[in-house]
Amino acid sequence: MDSFLEKCVDQILKSHKRGLGEICLVLPNRRAGLFIKKYFSKKISAPVFMPGIFSIEDFITRLSGLNILDHLNLLFEFYEVHKEVSGKENADFEAFADWAPSALRDFNEVDEYLVKASSLFSFLTDARAIELWDPGNAQLTDFEKNYLQFYRSLHDYYKKLNNRLLQKKQAYPGAAYRYVAENINELTAKTGYEQVYFIGFNALTNAEEKLIKRLLEINKARVFWDADQYYLGSLHQGIRQEAGKFLREHLNKKYFGGDGFIGDDFHSAKEIEIIGVPQNIGQAKICGELIRNMPDLDKLDLTAVVLADESMLIPVLNSIPGEIKKLNITMGFPLEHVPLFHLFDKLFQMNRNASGIKQVRANNITRYYLKDILQLLQQPVLQSGAGSLFGLNAREYASLVEEIIRSNKVLMEQEEMISYFPAKRNEFTKLLFRDWKDQPETALTSIFAIIDHIRKSISGKGKKEELLLEYLYSFALIFRRLKSLQENYNSLSSAESLWKVLKQLIRTANIPFYGEPLQGLQLMGMLETRTLDFENIILLSCNEGILPSARSHDSFIPFDIKIKFGLPTYRDRDAIFAYHFYRLLQRAKKAYLLYNTEAGQLGGGDKSRFLSQLEKELPQYNPSVKISQKIYSLDISGMSLKSEINIEKTTEVMERIHAKAKSGFSASSLNKFRRCPLQFYFSELAGLKEEEETGESIDAASLGTIIHKSLQELYQEYRGEELDVNALQSIRKKVRARLDESFSALFPGGDADFGKNLLIMKAAEKLIRNVTYFDEGAVREGRMRILELEQEIRTSVNFNIPELPENILLKGFIDRIDEMDGMTRLLDYKTGVVEVRELTVRSDADTTDAGFSDIAFQLMFYAFIFTLQDDNPTSTLQSAVLSLKKSKDALLALSIDKNKYLNSEALGFFKHQLSELLQKLFDSNEKISQTRDIKTCQYCSFKNICNR
Repeated sequence: MDSFLEKCVDQILKSHKRGLGEICLVLPNRRAGLFIKKYFSKKISAPVFMPGIFSIEDFITRLSGLNILDHLNLLFEFYEVHKEVSGKENADFEAFADWAPSALRDFNEVDEYLVKASSLFSFLTDARAIELWDPGNAQLTDFEKNYLQFYRSLHDYYKKLNNRLLQKKQAYPGAAYRYVAENINELTAKTGYEQVYFIGFNALTNAEEKLIKRLLEINKARVFWDADQYYLGSLHQGIRQEAGKFLREHLNKKYFGGDGFIGDDFHSAKEIEIIGVPQNIGQAKICGELIRNMPDLDKLDLTAVVLADESMLIPVLNSIPGEIKKLNITMGFPLEHVPLFHLFDKLFQMNRNASGIKQVRANNITRYYLKDILQLLQQPVLQSGAGSLFGLNAREYASLVEEIIRSNKVLMEQEEMISYFPAKRNEFTKLLFRDWKDQPETALTSIFAIIDHIRKSISGKGKKEELLLEYLYSFALIFRRLKSLQENYNSLSSAESLWKVLKQLIRTANIPFYGEPLQGLQLMGMLETRTLDFENIILLSCNEGILPSARSHDSFIPFDIKIKFGLPTYRDRDAIFAYHFYRLLQRAKKAYLLYNTEAGQLGGGDKSRFLSQLEKELPQYNPSVKISQKIYSLDISGMSLKSEINIEKTTEVMERIHAKAKSGFSASSLNKFRRCPLQFYFSELAGLKEEEETGESIDAASLGTIIHKSLQELYQEYRGEELDVNALQSIRKKVRARLDESFSALFPGGDADFGKNLLIMKAAEKLIRNVTYFDEGAVREGRMRILELEQEIRTSVNFNIPELPENILLKGFIDRIDEMDGMTRLLDYKTGVVEVRELTVRSDADTTDAGFSDIAFQLMFYAFIFTLQDDNPTSTLQSAVLSLKKSKDALLALSIDKNKYLNSEALGFFKHQLSELLQKLFDSNEKISQTRDIKTCQYCSFKNICNR
């Protein structure tokens, strides 16, 4: 295969037989320069001076003589302009950092395309003013005035930024392009080279085009295009490929001339496999298999793995076969994907929230959210280094974290937090929980010290920790650089603004890979493939929204105004991606194009339209091309997704069931058995529990506990007495105080006076008041007496069935037992929604019937135990739910065959149903199996164990 760059080298050598030192080669990127040097070295046998080789950005920088600022320096310079334009009192860096990157991108485009900035920004301001125009002459709001003022200021920002930078001989890339274009005659005369070759370009900015045109006019330039007739010319159906959009425009301009290599490689033999694979990991695995099946794994110099989505780097690296000895990676590993990034992220989050708590409380006490503390302490770097950092072994460290969780404190003071750790080794702990006082200088000092402690803790521990040391070094460089900028500009006023800038910097930072760039398998991103040719291509993530990328409009300039002023839009970006895609396939003999078949949360799973174009159009252009399609699916033959889990009732299992009969069955435990015997086994017999968690707000379970406890305390002094209106009004006055006491008992150190907890407590207060209003309505119409509150009931039952033990303990707690006009009521408080149908049972139903709800079973279970305990069973007994969400009609009574009173016949029916349920449990021949009703699994804590 004769590659494009090799052809260029041949042509250059023919034209410059006397020497190469007086010519210059300009390429789209720096990587292409490595390959072109390789081809020169192959074809030159005697020592010669090499030509100058530059990327287009480097060439522009050289011509302009300006120092090109990186993004971070530019951001700080722009902030100085912002303070000048808006006034220091309005210059909030955090707000500025949100919109400044978009404005800088717009400025860059305006300059690259040589748009008259004053005209564009004036037009943009007028367009925004028209948007706000009201025919009724209504006055603009303050927000609308600020909105319009911002757009009026954009040109002022643009001018002042450029003037400030030029005074320092600095520029952003677009400004350097404009500077060269506006001083073209003077600067091109001083290139220092007799001839400049522009190689492999496609879409040119107006500034680039003006530069090349001028050099062509004075016979100092040649342009080598790379294209194929397939996408450059018209297809036989009259279709013009978007991939050739820019090249067609360039070649139609006389001044560009006819140089270039316009081939017809798409008419050559090609094999293209389009492969659909579930998920990104699936693509990586298939990629590894494709490489493994290639002949001669030691000679893959002409094979490239190309990642349209560069976040696939690590999965693909992990899938590269071990037989591959030579691998070159052209991209770095993104620093934001390094585990250490999350340590700093959680550290800033903890301090940001602590600062917010301090402001809300208007005191000087540093308190941390327990959730933030746990997220920080559970970072792998701290867990693995607990011995060196805290003086704790792995077991002690885990126990300490568990102890903090059990404290159940939503907020924890700084000194209290430090006291959990060993005093003799608390230097690192004090650093970790140091109060930054929202000062960026303090934050940076603390972070440098933390990095140093971690570095010392792992130094000398062998190769295993070398990667972590590399991570630490990369982060230390970034933090040190930002510290230098802060010392020079003093622009950051808070730790939050510091982190906002750091995240922008980290997102663009990579840890470089080192390797032999010209040998072995090449692993690269899409942009790195420019001007390069490979015989074998594996291209991953060929999905719509990735190839081409999804449409986005991170710009202050609307689409229609961009069109008017000749600025690039998403259409141009799509055409550029199309060119990269087709040019990559141009000289390839074998190509594997992989895409993800699975849709994500925001859609997806659609293959790129470029693949559909290939399938439809290329066979018509070249009937001999071989295009095949494959769809891979997950092999679940070895998985137990569809097979049931069955547990034999061994001697040990039966012993546990009998032990449970002695300790007691509750309604909730038997409901688990009814819903799913396997859930009962995990929870009641195996003793599995959910991991304890502590949140920063009251969860549903805790809210129920607080309400039940408060109602018990509020009604306790009236136990055994007849309630009246005065008593209920007195109870209502004490509701909030009792709620606060219950909250403090459950969440020591917590706070219910602000945030989400305040809203939840207000809702709880309303629910409890609803109970008092319901009771007040009842006592106005009859006589009510409170008998018991939170009453524990338990009794041993002999069902006189041989298969069952003689005595089975049944137990439970009844929220309230009262008497209303001589009728005994067993009441269960419910804070959630309860439907009447859930409390309706037919006497021909059994406990496995879908119509026999958990609530109905619970109410009958309580009534059954209660009557067995009662020496004088009453014929007027109700078991009911008291819905706390209602102040009227809150009582929903259980009914058997539409009878809301539980008589001996109804209780006998339940005893029979209960005995049959227990017989299933004690039957040693019946396996413990998982439910067939998948809906039951939705909120089950053990669904991951049984693959549901």
